[in-house]
Amino acid sequence: MVDRQVEPVAEGAEGAEDAAAPHGRCKVCRRTLPVPARRSDGKGKGGRRRLYCPPPATCKEQAAAERDARLASAIADPLALVVAVAEESAPAMTELAANLNGVLEALGSIERNARQEVLAAREDVAEAGNRVAAAEEQAEAAEERAVQAAAQAARAEERRRAAEDETRSAREQA
Repeated sequence: MVDRQVEPVAEGAEGAEDAAAPHGRCKVCRRTLPVPARRSDGKGKGGRRRLYCPPPATCKEQAAAERDARLASAIADPLALVVAVAEESAPAMTELAANLNGVLEALGSIERNARQEVLAAREDVAEAGNRVAAAEEQAEAAEERAVQAAAQAARAEERRRAAEDETRSAREQA
């Protein structure tokens, strides 16, 4: 087995090499990471470089727990905000609903009154139509009576003239 020196890998965007930790530092506890594992022929096993201390250290689990906590916080904070806004707006929404119900009741009352007024107006129109028809009938009857009276007056005038003529002729004969 040939022992070869492995080149230290630059840590992320920092680009600075740590002489005390040639294979990097644990992302959680910042301890120096051990030399990467080798195959029996001395070559590197390959794969990604280590980010956490190897077992039995629990750095990897601790990092996962921190990620989960950050995720839970990222989810819980907006949810808490939504709950707070909902709690604050609930009284206003209740008041608004009550006001809207009042408006709807008032509109219903207005609609009922308007319908009653329309029905009353229709009845008034029908009654007025009946009165107009009765007045027209009375006018026709009065006109007919006037025609009959005029005819009677004409006949009476004719009889008066005839009587005058008879009286004149009787005076002339006498």
